[in-house]
Amino acid sequence: FTRQGITLVDTPGADSINARHTGVAFEYIKNADAILFVTYYNHAFSKADREFLIQLGRVKDAFELDKMFFIVNAIDLASNSDELQEVLEYVAGQLGEYGIRFPKIFGVSSKLAQSKETKEASNIEEFQHDFHDFLEFGLAQMAIQSAESDYLRALAMLDQMIEAASLDESEKDRNKKELAAKRELICSKFGGMEMGTLPERLLQEEKELLHYVKQRVFFRFPDFFKEAFNPALLKKNDRSLLSKALEELLESTGYDLAQELRATSLRIERFAKHAVYERMAHTENEAKTVEPRLSFSKIEIGQADVPEFESAFKDLDRRPFEHAFKYFKNPKSFFEQNEKKKMEEELQKQLDVHASAYLSRALKKMDAHYQPFLYEVHSVLLETMSADVNEQFDVWIESFNDTDNTEDWIRIRALLKNE
Repeated sequence: FTRQGITLVDTPGADSINARHTGVAFEYIKNADAILFVTYYNHAFSKADREFLIQLGRVKDAFELDKMFFIVNAIDLASNSDELQEVLEYVAGQLGEYGIRFPKIFGVSSKLAQSKETKEASNIEEFQHDFHDFLEFGLAQMAIQSAESDYLRALAMLDQMIEAASLDESEKDRNKKELAAKRELICSKFGGMEMGTLPERLLQEEKELLHYVKQRVFFRFPDFFKEAFNPALLKKNDRSLLSKALEELLESTGYDLAQELRATSLRIERFAKHAVYERMAHTENEAKTVEPRLSFSKIEIGQADVPEFESAFKDLDRRPFEHAFKYFKNPKSFFEQNEKKKMEEELQKQLDVHASAYLSRALKKMDAHYQPFLYEVHSVLLETMSADVNEQFDVWIESFNDTDNTEDWIRIRALLKNE
């Protein structure tokens, strides 16, 4: 892999729920061309594994290509093929629960892959084959499509230059005047193009997405509560253990809010790009109604940085939450009667208010971060399209004056066509 120019990174923070580590890991998830998640044949997913995989599930559909590969190592530990199949199906089921639909799963044995005699049984070649296909026909295809667009554009330009050179002088003068008028009209359209309603649309999208963030986090809240206030921890009538459980609950819920915001940042960025691309496509069509021969470059916009999000609830005063401890009389009644549910409901009610405040601050942060990005994308696309227009009109007009190079153009076109 490395000989092909691939850089392998052992993702920092994948086994951590520390907010700073998680932010770094998320940058790798976003920017990597491929993600290989490796697990071990007879190891259950840890809590950190689970949260990392849930985050992969949140962002999987935000990428143009499915760049995630899930590898179960040490399949040589399976006693037979049925057992192996059961394990792989179990992993697929777990990934599905974490929101990772249609995962690409490979059972391999790095041990068996070390020897030529056992390499086929290691199943490593199936993974390598699929991964190479992804590199060659997935990632590479995107680059090829962009190059093909430039190639076809160059051919069309040469055709137009060759045709223009064959006209008589009166036709050339008339065409030059027409082109000058068309250029002025199109450039005036581009020059007067403002942002319009794009900022308002972006803000509305941010509001809607953050509304659903809160819903999703509190959908998981009962699970967070069960994990924190569990019978293994609260087996003694010791109220200090309640504070420990509360701390875990606030940490899990606050962490989930921050993770949701990171995933939401990808959706907001994608919306910003799509909204501007959509508007520019409309502008392209308007320009082509004036001059149908115009073509435009395929523009790739860079990615925005992800804002930093601290886990929620870190600095909250814990004392108001401790009022809910009144529902804990002893472990038996807490878990066997309705006391546990009453405490959960009260804590959720209190946290709901703080979550709204956290998301309100996050909305301001998101908008302050992505409005300049929206403006930058708009400016870059508009500048590139204007440059495309001026370049093509310059070439067309110049081709009426420079007839000495017609043979060279014909030769170059033939070479390009043969390539």
